[in-house]
Amino acid sequence: MLTFAMHPEGTRATNKRDSFHYGLLKFGPVFLVDFRSIAQNFIFVRIQTKTTPQKTSPLPVLAPGAAGHPFDWNTVRCRLLCYYKGAPNTQSGTFMTVNFIIWRMLRGSMKMEYANHRLQAGAGDWVVLVPALGRRHQAFTPDSQLESLHLSVDTSSAEWAGPPVHVMKGTKEMQAAIASVGRYVTVRHPSGLTPDDHVYVSRTFEERIHLQTLVWSFMGALYPRLHEAGIYIREPDQCDPRINASMAFIDNWPTNLPWNREQVSWAAGVSASQLDRIWRDARGQTPFQYWDNRRVRTACDRLENSRASIKEIAYDLGFAHLPQFSTWFRRHRNISPRDYRHNFVDRSGQTAMDEANG
Repeated sequence: MLTFAMHPEGTRATNKRDSFHYGLLKFGPVFLVDFRSIAQNFIFVRIQTKTTPQKTSPLPVLAPGAAGHPFDWNTVRCRLLCYYKGAPNTQSGTFMTVNFIIWRMLRGSMKMEYANHRLQAGAGDWVVLVPALGRRHQAFTPDSQLESLHLSVDTSSAEWAGPPVHVMKGTKEMQAAIASVGRYVTVRHPSGLTPDDHVYVSRTFEERIHLQTLVWSFMGALYPRLHEAGIYIREPDQCDPRINASMAFIDNWPTNLPWNREQVSWAAGVSASQLDRIWRDARGQTPFQYWDNRRVRTACDRLENSRASIKEIAYDLGFAHLPQFSTWFRRHRNISPRDYRHNFVDRSGQTAMDEANG
């Protein structure tokens, strides 16, 4: 019999007559209840068997991590944010690299400057920009045509290693894979899509499956070429399962819900203070700081790449009042959200993403 039990944060089942299996992160699915009155509660799936009574197994407690513990690659996620084919809306500009960007140069040429480095690419070249690139200045020739793909690649506790930008020649597999993504998008949106369209939130589960298959097929064709150039996703030196579990829990935490220290530590099977110490020793930050930095990145991405109002962005990040969001953002970025967005908007009111078509 499948039943659902509501458990406030930090509580566990103690019925010794039943055999319980709780869904939590790697142990199974978690269902979040997004109601204001119970925003900090969770629904856990409970499977109760009516067969011969068995000895109750306690909620699994993750063992202390050790060097060499395998990294959980299931925590790495990839989704399509933007696809565009045609001429750049603007020929030049300075932008912050937020997402994983791929340009296929069809015509013309492009020059880029970043961190005292310069590069250029011409027709037939593929340009790959890793989020670690940071701020860049780019300039396209007037006759430029490109095929641009933006992906959100969430690497969890792993990190991108190698050069932050690379120019290379494509392969037939890469061309076929990006063409498949392009057909999927243009059938639904002939002019392409930007993050404002929210097309990556598929209308049906079947579409979601199909789109994710296309995206991962493209990454499968691209990643070996990146690895040859020394660009790859590097797993952490030590993968403490308690860090992996709590990090995955945080990564799946809705951005509009408040921080819940006890719930996150419960996901790792240790106390909140102990989890803070584990994180500080391994990553030099606490789980809260990781969560807060994740919100900052989300805020920057929305301010740069969407037309949502600042008030809407603040609400989506869990702030009830705009001044609270502005104060929080200024504390992290030393600039107001309005001024930050202004730095990425040209005179016509187009965002940096619109300008760069990526």
